[in-house]
Amino acid sequence: MNFQFDIYLCLIISFTNAFLLCLNIERPVLILQQSGYERKKYLQWLKEKSEDYKNKTVVLSFIGLISFLFFGGIFFTLINEKFVPILSSFCYIAVSIIFSKNERTEQKKLPLKFTKRIIRLYITVFTISFIFSLLISCISEQFFVLLNDSYFYSVRYLLLTLFPIFLGEIVFISSIFVSPVEKCIYNGYKKKTKKILSEYDFTKIGITGSFAKTSVKNILDLMLSEKYKTIASEKSFNTPMGISRTVKKITGDENYFIAEMGARKCGDIKELCEMVCPSIGVLTGIASQHLETFKKEENILNTKYELFSNGNIKKAFFSSDSKGSIELYNRYEKEKYLAGLCGDFVFASDIKMGENGTEFFLHIRGEKPIKCFTLILGKHNVSNICLASAVAYSEGVSVNEIVRAIAKLKQIPHRLEIKKTNDKIIIDDTFNASEVGVKASIEVLNNFRGYKTVITPGIVELGEKQFAINYDFGKLLAQNVNRIVIIGSTNKRAISEGIESAKTNKKVLFFTSLIEAMSKLQFVKGEVVLFENDLPDCYT
Repeated sequence: MNFQFDIYLCLIISFTNAFLLCLNIERPVLILQQSGYERKKYLQWLKEKSEDYKNKTVVLSFIGLISFLFFGGIFFTLINEKFVPILSSFCYIAVSIIFSKNERTEQKKLPLKFTKRIIRLYITVFTISFIFSLLISCISEQFFVLLNDSYFYSVRYLLLTLFPIFLGEIVFISSIFVSPVEKCIYNGYKKKTKKILSEYDFTKIGITGSFAKTSVKNILDLMLSEKYKTIASEKSFNTPMGISRTVKKITGDENYFIAEMGARKCGDIKELCEMVCPSIGVLTGIASQHLETFKKEENILNTKYELFSNGNIKKAFFSSDSKGSIELYNRYEKEKYLAGLCGDFVFASDIKMGENGTEFFLHIRGEKPIKCFTLILGKHNVSNICLASAVAYSEGVSVNEIVRAIAKLKQIPHRLEIKKTNDKIIIDDTFNASEVGVKASIEVLNNFRGYKTVITPGIVELGEKQFAINYDFGKLLAQNVNRIVIIGSTNKRAISEGIESAKTNKKVLFFTSLIEAMSKLQFVKGEVVLFENDLPDCYT
C-alpha cells in the first residue's frame, strides 16, 4: 500500500494541538503574571512548586497517547487511514477541554488578568506550539510514509500528545521570545509618560520605602486636597506601567502629582525618577523587604536613596522611625525634614489606641500641639500621618486643614481594616508583607479584648533572612495570641519552630490554603481574627 504525505492534515492537526495547549496554560501564565514576569521566580515555581499541575498534564498526555494507540488499532482496518488520526484525536480533545474547564473553575487567590501583555503571550505560545507541532507532524508523516505500515501510519501524530507535559516550559520559552516586544512597548509607555508629565507645571512628589508607601500616599493626597487639586498613582501601583495608567487621567488643572515608587532591584527608583522627575522626595522607612532580589541590605539603602540623588529634588522628608531612613537622612545634605513618632519637624505624643480608632497630639515645629483623632489604627499609622503632615505643612496646608484631613481618614482596604460581623471581629491585614508591619499588626491586635486568632502564611522575599524573621514572627505570635493558623508550606517550619521556642503551648493549626482554612475553622462568639498577609498562587 502506498501512503502519501498530507500537508493539509498536518496543518489541521498542528493548529488543533496548538489551540488545545493554549486552553490549558492558564495556571503557568497566572504564576508568571503574579511573579511580575520575572522568569527566575517563575522557574523557581516550575522546579519546586508545580508538581500538582505537572501531574495533571502527565495524566492528560497519557490519556491522549492511549487514545491514539487504542482507537488507531480499532479504526485503521475499517476506514480510510487518512481519517484515523482525526477520529483518534477526539478523546484527546475531549480530555483537554475537561482539563481546561477544571483549571479555570479551580479557586485562585487572584484571577488571571487578561491584559494586552497576556494576550500577546498567548499568541506567542500558540505560534510556538503550532510551529513545533507542525515540525513534529511533518517529520512523523514522512517517517511513517517511508515505514509503509497501515497501523503505524494511522497513529503517526501520537507524539503530539506529549506536548502538555511541557506546557510550563513552553510558557517560559514564549516569555523569552516575546520579551523584546514587551521591552519596546515598555520603553514606549515610559517615554510617553515622561513627555506628558513634562508638559505640566504641577509639583511632583515621589514616595518610596520598604513599607507604608500606599498609606502615606493616600494620607498626603487627602491632606493636600484640603487646599489644592491633586492626582495620585492608583491603588498600590508603583511601577512605570502603573504610573503611566494614572497619567492618562490628568486634566491639567492639578497642583500636585503624587507618585508611589516601588523597587525590587537596584536602579528601579532611578528609572522612575527619570520618568517622573519629582521635586519632593519622601522616604517612609526601610526594612528587609525584597532582600531576595536585592541580595544585600546596602543595595536596598542605595536604591531608596536614588530618589534623593535625583537632581530635581528640592525638599526631602524622612521617617524618624526607621533606622535605615535616619541613615539616609544623615547622608542627605540639602533641605530635609525628619518626621514621625519621634521626629524633630513633626511628631506625635500621648497616643491612645482603642478598638474604634486612635487619638494623639500632633506637634508641628512652630505650632501649638493639637489633638487629633483618626479611625485608622496603629502607632505606625500615626507615624505615617506625621510624615504626610510634614510634607503638607511645608507646602502651605494649615494645621487646621491637616487636622480636618486626619479626621476624614478612612481605613485603608486590607491594611489593618476592621470588619465586624455578628459573631467575630476581623482585622484584614492581608496586604501587609513586611517585618515592621507584622509587629504593628500584633500591637493593634492587643488593643482588642477576647479570644485572638492569627491566620498567616508568614512573610516572603526576605532572602537569607526569611527563616530568621519568620522564626521571630512565630515567637511573637505565641506570646500574644490564643490560636495560630499557618497557611501553606513556604514558612511553615520557621514559624512553627519560633512558636515552639516560646514554650507557651498555644494551639497551632496547619492548612494548605486560606480557602481550606476558612471552610474548616470554627470561631467562638466575639473572637478577634487577624488575617496577616496573603501570598499569591506562586507560593504554596
